[in-house]
Amino acid sequence: MVTKIFVGLVTVFVVLGLAFLGFVIYQQIKQAQAENARPGPTPFPTKTAEQLKKYVAEHSKPDAPGTEKTGYIRIGMTEQQCIAQRGYPAKINRTTTALGQSEQWCYGESCSPALYFENGTLTAIQD
Repeated sequence: MVTKIFVGLVTVFVVLGLAFLGFVIYQQIKQAQAENARPGPTPFPTKTAEQLKKYVAEHSKPDAPGTEKTGYIRIGMTEQQCIAQRGYPAKINRTTTALGQSEQWCYGESCSPALYFENGTLTAIQD
C-alpha cells in the first residue's frame, strides 16, 4: 500500500515537473521571439485638414487666367476639380488605413503623370 502511494506521488511530481519545464521553455522561446522581432511599420504622418490648408496657402501658385479649361492642376484641389481639369484617370490605386484613405490616380500606362490624394484632397503630383 505504501509503495502504491509512493509511486503515485512520484508520478504526480514528475508530471508537475514536466509541466513546469514546458512552461519555462515556452516563456524562453516567447522572450527570444520578442527580442528578435522587427518593429512593425510605422504609419507616416498625415497632415490634418488645417495643416493641409496652411501648406496649400503657402505653397500654391495663384490661378493663372484661363486655367479653367487647360488641364492645370495644383496641390489642394479636390478630386472633382482634378477630374474637371484632366478627366478621369486610367487607373486608381486605393489604400485605406486607420488614418484615412489615400489614392493614386494614374494617367497613361506608365502611371505618368500620377496624382496623389489624401481624404479627397490632392497632396502630390508626380510627372
